[in-house]
Amino acid sequence: FAASGDKIYWIDTRRKTPITVSSESQTTAVTCWNDYIIYGGYDGYLNIMDRRNIQGGKISGIDLGGGPISS
Repeated sequence: FAASGDKIYWIDTRRKTPITVSSESQTTAVTCWNDYIIYGGYDGYLNIMDRRNIQGGKISGIDLGGGPISS
């Protein structure tokens, strides 16, 4: 996974192009844990998405009180 601007890119060597996921703000950190993509941005929100159902959007969001999220 890689973050750039308001996008998250899932890079999979089995595909010719990455899977692109839009986020609500500028993404500054992204990681994966089990089947979850966890990402955050300058707005201080930590978001969780199930990678088995990317079209379903985020499943949870946590307000960490402002400030950028970093890995």
